[in-house]
Amino acid sequence: MSSHGKPTRTRNDTITADVVRLLRARGFSVLYMNKADRKGVPDLLIARRNRNYLIEVKSGKRGKVSDEQIEFAEKWHAPVHLVRDFNDVLELIDQITMAEALKRGAV
Repeated sequence: MSSHGKPTRTRNDTITADVVRLLRARGFSVLYMNKADRKGVPDLLIARRNRNYLIEVKSGKRGKVSDEQIEFAEKWHAPVHLVRDFNDVLELIDQITMAEALKRGAV
């Protein structure tokens, strides 16, 4: 908390907010996952065209994946995508878009 009683934003919070704006601009629904009582749960649940994706956002190369996050990813029945910067997000969007096109037979 800051001296004014407001939560202090971390670098990761800023990156996550930027990622959310980009995803929404590209047509995704985005849900921030409240992790206060569930350690290891990814930061974001996103969806587009009836498909869901889980995303863990880390700040730069130094952001560390916790043991709880590794355990969650190993037990979950779908991939958890790790993004560290805008290039990672754009690459993930491209992969999703290509998969959508293949499903529609557009490629």
